[in-house]
Amino acid sequence: ASNGIRILPEKALRRCLALKEVSLPDSLTTIKNSAIERCESLEEIVLPEGLEEIESYAFNGCKSLMGIAFPEGLTYLPDRCLISCRSLEEVTLPDSLREIRGWAFENCESLTVLEIPDGVTAVRSLAFKNAKNLTQLIVPESVTTLDNDAILETNSSSLVMYVVPGSTAEQYAIDHGISYENLTNTGSAVSVKVTDPDGETIANGYSVSWYASDSDTLLGTGKKLRNVQAGTQVVCRVILL
Repeated sequence: ASNGIRILPEKALRRCLALKEVSLPDSLTTIKNSAIERCESLEEIVLPEGLEEIESYAFNGCKSLMGIAFPEGLTYLPDRCLISCRSLEEVTLPDSLREIRGWAFENCESLTVLEIPDGVTAVRSLAFKNAKNLTQLIVPESVTTLDNDAILETNSSSLVMYVVPGSTAEQYAIDHGISYENLTNTGSAVSVKVTDPDGETIANGYSVSWYASDSDTLLGTGKKLRNVQAGTQVVCRVILL
């Protein structure tokens, strides 16, 4: 694609079965329906900073994709965005996000931890359907709309929701018999800034994961880790996509 492209058309790269990595131009603002659907060998994709909109089924069936970082500016994650991305382990969602739409993470079988950014207000129907290894879902107080089946049918036997006491998410967990723990405000937040060799901040094109000091226990994903207790050692792992 040329550097002047603004829209990746519907089904533009659909079923490019040998494609292993994609770096989209900085000029891109929109990814249309099914644009990168069923690229079954795709392992890496870099989304540009100026991206404003992603439509349904954009990455459906990219079963080898291991990580994705959505750039700041996106306000919603479209329905069926990442269906059957079965190898997806690390997802970074932007602080600008306000809504996670239906079936967004369906069949994301390798996803174990996800932090929904503070500022998201709605999680829609079956957003995490059959994300069967999801064990930690961090839901901020800003989420005031959880469709009745938003977090049902994950088929995860060990899912724990991390919620703010008195929040919509806490009541949802109680009403639906989902295990939950309270997020506390007793710890501090730690964050990471990634720069290039010239010291310029890199906004996206990488995923961030936080681990306990044993480097094996995943604590969270995204640029910020909250509720870190004083004296706690954590390991930050940044992977360029």
